[in-house]
Amino acid sequence: LVVRDFSELNLDFWHQLQCLEPFGVGNTEPVFLFEEVFVLSVRRMGAEQQHLKLNLRDNFGHNFSVLAWFAPKNWLEIPEASRINLWVSLFLSEWNGSQNLEGKILRLEQF
Repeated sequence: LVVRDFSELNLDFWHQLQCLEPFGVGNTEPVFLFEEVFVLSVRRMGAEQQHLKLNLRDNFGHNFSVLAWFAPKNWLEIPEASRINLWVSLFLSEWNGSQNLEGKILRLEQF
């Protein structure tokens, strides 16, 4: 599923997506493609800097955050201000009483 406008990825969408559960054999979790998105910022995290958080911007000026746990080395070297394609699954992040929809990076292409 191609996502062109990050503003569509909101909590209402998340709740609709939950109606498709449970995911597993015969009902795979949806994967979303973000095409030619702009990398606003790159942040390495973890004791060994092995995790990655990217803040992205779509072509409409909307932002969205994605993460990769134990990211491959080439993903950790993505420069800010580059354009990339990403395949992500979505998850709900809860921190200090706030909920945000974020993406888990499954595949990444630089160009």
